Amino acid sequence: MALLAICFFYTGLELELWSGVFVTCVGRTETLGVTYLALAGLFIGIGEIIGGGLFGVFGKLTSRYGRDPIVMLGMVVHLATFVGMFYVFPDGCPMHVVKAQFADGELVNHNHTNQLIVVLILAVMIGFGDSCYNTQIYSILGGLYKDEQSAPAMALFKFFQVL
Repeated sequence: MALLAICFFYTGLELELWSGVFVTCVGRTETLGVTYLALAGLFIGIGEIIGGGLFGVFGKLTSRYGRDPIVMLGMVVHLATFVGMFYVFPDGCPMHVVKAQFADGELVNHNHTNQLIVVLILAVMIGFGDSCYNTQIYSILGGLYKDEQSAPAMALFKFFQVL
């Protein structure tokens, strides 16, 4: 359980990233605005559903190859998402509304449609990566801690997740 606590803690950090920081960055970027907050949340949910559906349908492959490839896939997807977030959101974005950036009198990020598409792709990636971790954590906890032990195991999962 001590080794799982590290993974539980990471899922809590990642949950805060997509539920707090990512959507705040979407709302505080002037070129996107608050009109796309709900759309970003919807696309995070779409990524969660895609991931959960894939891992549910291909559950037999999970038992054959183990959980490691799924967790590694989640790690790679999250790493790519975090790098993409640094690229697409302006500096200081979660702290205050970021105005359009100009360089030499020209708008730097002038293509609103492309920025929106990238943000929505990042939202799907965040959801998919989150489902990689959560499906495997619930599977591990359900397999290791059966019967009366499942409630304390889930309580420890939620405890370390909210730290």
